[in-house]
Amino acid sequence: MIALIVVHSVIAVAFIVVSVFLIRALIQIRRTAGEAEKLLIQLNQDAALVGKIASNVAGFAQSLSSPWLKVGSIVSGIASAFFMRHRKSRDEKQV
Repeated sequence: MIALIVVHSVIAVAFIVVSVFLIRALIQIRRTAGEAEKLLIQLNQDAALVGKIASNVAGFAQSLSSPWLKVGSIVSGIASAFFMRHRKSRDEKQV
């Protein structure tokens, strides 16, 4: 009879220990899941921002390859060469 009570008591204590362990593990899993959710929300916002920046950079890169920019660059180079030549001749006259 006493042996049966001891066995039941050991089983009850083991059940309580396992229950406490599982409850603590579930609480920690819930905390970790909450932090993971916060991190994923932040990553999602950052990914949207990175997407906007990438599209701006892509647009800027495409505008750099536009024919109008090339024409503008050529005109700027010609104008710069003309004004530099004009400046050199003016400086030589002053000397």
